[in-house]
Formats: sequence, C-alpha cells, structure tokens
Amino acid sequence: MVNTARSWVLSLLVVMPWFVCALKAEESCQPPPIVTATPGSNIFTEQQEIDLGEVLADRLPRYFRVTDDTAVTGYLARIGERLAKHLPKAQLRFRYFLVDLPGPDAFSIPGGRIYISRRMVSFIHNEDEMASIVAHEMGHIVTHQGAIDMTALLREVLMITAVSDRQDILKKYDAIEENWRRNPEAFRRVARRGLENQLIADQAGLYAVTAAGYSPQSFADVFDRTAGTGGKTGNWLSYFLRTTKPDQLCLREMLKSAQNMPQACVEQRPLLVNDDFQPWREAVYAFSGWSGKSENLHGVLAKVKLDPVLHSPTIQDLKFSPDGKHLIARQADTIYVLTREPFAYSFQIHAPDA
Repeated sequence: MVNTARSWVLSLLVVMPWFVCALKAEESCQPPPIVTATPGSNIFTEQQEIDLGEVLADRLPRYFRVTDDTAVTGYLARIGERLAKHLPKAQLRFRYFLVDLPGPDAFSIPGGRIYISRRMVSFIHNEDEMASIVAHEMGHIVTHQGAIDMTALLREVLMITAVSDRQDILKKYDAIEENWRRNPEAFRRVARRGLENQLIADQAGLYAVTAAGYSPQSFADVFDRTAGTGGKTGNWLSYFLRTTKPDQLCLREMLKSAQNMPQACVEQRPLLVNDDFQPWREAVYAFSGWSGKSENLHGVLAKVKLDPVLHSPTIQDLKFSPDGKHLIARQADTIYVLTREPFAYSFQIHAPDA
C-alpha cells in the first residue's frame, strides 16, 4: 500500500500475513476450539462486522486494482466452499477477490472478504497450496481478528466503546484515520499483537485444510517458497546460540505441525483432482478486466464518459461543491473540478499539499 497515514491505519485492519508460525495439532480429528475474543475485546456484532468490512472494502480500490470477476475468482470460491464446511457456522459470508499487487500477498478484512494478489498466484504450484492460503485467511475471519483490532483502536484512540449502524461505523472509522496522532502507540500495540493473535486462527486454517482433503504440508511449502528459506530450519547449534533466523523457526514449527496432524484426519482425505488449477492460473495471468467487468451498481440513471477522461485511474475523494454545481475529485496530488450539469471535465489543479 502507499505510505500514507490513512493507508497505515487501513493496513492494520486488513493486511494479515497468510503465513503461520506456531500451529498445534489436535490429538483427534476434531476442530480446534474457536476462542474468538476475551470479554469486551470485540464490540462488533456479526452484522456490524460486515458493515465494517464494507467500509474498508470501499477504500481498497484507492490503493490497488481489485476485481471479483468470476472468471478469476470462481475457482477461489469453489476452494472456499470446500473449506468452509469445516469451520464454525456464522452469519459472515466469504467473498473472494483478485488484487493487482507487485508482491505475493494475501489478506482478509472483517465480514468475510478475502483478497489474493496475482503475484501470489504465480508462487502457487497446486490447489493444495492455494487452499492453505485461503484457509489461513478464513481462520482470521472466523476468529474476528479485524473487529478485535478495530475495537482496540476505537477504545484507545477515541474512547469509544460501542457502534451502531453502517453510517456510524463509517463516521468512526474516518475519525480514527483523522485522529491517529492522538495515540500512535495504540497502533503499534495492535501491530505487535498481530502475530500473537494468529495462533488460534492458524489452527482453524490447518484443520480446515486437512479435513477438506488437502495436504497440511502445503502450508510449509508455500511459506518456504515465499520467505526464501530454502528449506532451512536451523540446527542444534543455531538453536543453542539463538541465531536461527525467525523465518527458519517459522518453517520448523510449520513442518512439525504438518507431520503431527492426527492420522484420523489424514485418512479422511479424498482423492484430489487438480486439473482446474493450471487453466485457472493461466486465466489469472491473462486477466485484464480490472474495470467494468465486476461493476455492481444500483439505481443508476445515466452513465456519461468524460471527455477528456481523468488522467488517473483511481479517485480517492469525490465531493460536491457547497453550491452543488460542481464535483471535486482528488487523486494523489491532483484535484479535478467537474461540472454537474452537464457532467463534464472542467479543469485540474496540481496540489501536492492538499
């Protein structure tokens, strides 16, 4: 994401690393307990969590291109449907998106949205590995980590302990973005707590992957490739001297957890057929419909193409002028002024400090 205060606030709530560091296997093939929160640590109901996710989702296209075109997300949805059978039932609805990012990333936001970068797809070798990433993000969602983090920020930055409808959540999220300087240490605490809070989510993900018939080894395989650990997990001397690198320790724990999965789970695995994987990956590589194909608008009276078109593909803010006769749009360091009747481009202002 871009390096701005607002994107930093957003990133704390949406960017959840897909990899894991300390999974624990159950003795029998039973789902791990989903301990979602300590009392008072999550003020959001499931419906309010969905509302929070919609607020965050509206902002993501400001920073990178996003699509939910079924040509590239339908495959993810099929994997997700298979995994969801082994996760707690909830009002939350899983949805899947492809994002155009330079690195191999995956993240989720409250309410059920899961985002996979196109670059991540290039790192994946088979459906098992894709399932491990999707399951990890599902684990974050069903354990409500994003809502818990937002609860902490609202309480520590704004002294707010309750939310109501979507408009109220939007208002309070905007206040968090505008007032983060009041208590920057609160954001640091949320960031530091991220890895600590992932254990239960990762246990849920590993269980879902294995119970759905995918290989638990896939977690370690993808992490090893994206982290560049080269299969190295340290040795007795590096453990003794405490010089083993963190990523190597992560890989060591992941391999141990995969090997210790109960035989009862492994024996349930059905025969997997991954014939769809390669065609899907090729479709992702070739995808170019970032705008238009996934458009989902309601109540539209008319669509007008600007001439000339705006120079920037994404707009961060769009507001009416006080008299209602003009629209003011901002993207990065440029402000565009458009007339309302007729809807047309008027002029632009270079304003880097706006």
